[in-house]
Amino acid sequence: MSFRTTVGLVFVLVALVANPWFLESFVVLDGAISGKSRIVVVEVVLAILGIALIVSGRRAAATPMPARTKLFASVAAGFALVMSIVFAEVFLRLIVGPGIVLEGEKWSEHKWRARQMAKDGVAQEGPYDYDRFDPLLGWLPKRNYRSDAIQTNSQGIRSKREFTFERTPGTRRIVFVGDSYTWGERTWAREITNEETFVSLIEERLPATEGLNMGVHGWGTDQQLIYLRQLGLKFQPDIVVLGFFEADITRNIANFFGYSKPYFELEGGELVLKNTPIATGDELLATPFELPSFYLGSLIRKGMNIVLDRTTLRPIEGRREWHVTRAIFEAARRDTEAAGAHFVLIDIPTHIRRRATPVEATVAKWAADTGTHFVSLREHSIQLPRNEWASVHDGHLTARGHEETAKALMAYFQKAGLLEAGSEPR
Repeated sequence: MSFRTTVGLVFVLVALVANPWFLESFVVLDGAISGKSRIVVVEVVLAILGIALIVSGRRAAATPMPARTKLFASVAAGFALVMSIVFAEVFLRLIVGPGIVLEGEKWSEHKWRARQMAKDGVAQEGPYDYDRFDPLLGWLPKRNYRSDAIQTNSQGIRSKREFTFERTPGTRRIVFVGDSYTWGERTWAREITNEETFVSLIEERLPATEGLNMGVHGWGTDQQLIYLRQLGLKFQPDIVVLGFFEADITRNIANFFGYSKPYFELEGGELVLKNTPIATGDELLATPFELPSFYLGSLIRKGMNIVLDRTTLRPIEGRREWHVTRAIFEAARRDTEAAGAHFVLIDIPTHIRRRATPVEATVAKWAADTGTHFVSLREHSIQLPRNEWASVHDGHLTARGHEETAKALMAYFQKAGLLEAGSEPR
């Protein structure tokens, strides 16, 4: 089979597999594919090119060729292949840069280092001015921070008022841990104020209730578990709500996300804390950063991982990140219940879609199998008219998104009987 015929067959195969309806039904698991018409155009072009290459390859194969010419053609093809690889490697190194070939925590650390170099090497622990360094967790909100939209108290909790560890008699207390979605980070359009967060809305609407917003932007579920153990359970909550943003599953095996962070590994079925204490910014900058030795190979591997992670070829249930995340969920629930509180897990999607993602489906199944209180923000949001879904999620939860999250949680609290007499403040 000639080289042209082989390439033509590859083009035709890719065209067949790239059919958007085939991908949507059998390959892609995270919802409907957009831009189907553009994909079909590419599919048709690939098919035409493939057929043309197959036909020309067969014609060339039918034409007698001297042995010397065949040898020259083979050498030329090999040389062209080698030069293509060399050119691609040089292009990636000199023109594109390492950012495109790095994955996960390496990519995140590269971005952080680039920002520090842009500031003449003045290290900043965390990307925002309301961050402060913490040797156990990496970063925390500054204490007593004040801006037009954001206020924290003396403990770094997003609130204008203080909370004591002692309970106020007759008052229900709910501790919320999570990442930027719980904290209430800005959307593409504007900042979210303290009063607009779903934590504040629940506190305002449930009588005799205190809501403690202990969400921190950029955190994984691993940091949330540590913070819950370190501070959250000291407030003697009646309910602990863990806000799980689906992208957190990858953060839970990373040692760097926005800044250096702790993470857990499973050893003998037990969670073991790694990468602690956290290095300061100056210490990180003083440590050499290792770049890939072969950029093109790293880029190919990165592309394959992206494709595999979005297909049935690498199911969530078999991945290391799920095993670690599941163990973190189990530890958070166990510690919460041991402290005499209810544990509620809310799943927050990357955007609102009709079907559950593989991550949500896996988390929901775990919750059902273990009898864990579980709320799906996606399931709540798709009850809205289709043209209103975008009003819930705009890079982060919008003010409308926080409103809907508060409704979803309060409805579940009521349905599950968490607000009834037997579940009232101790």
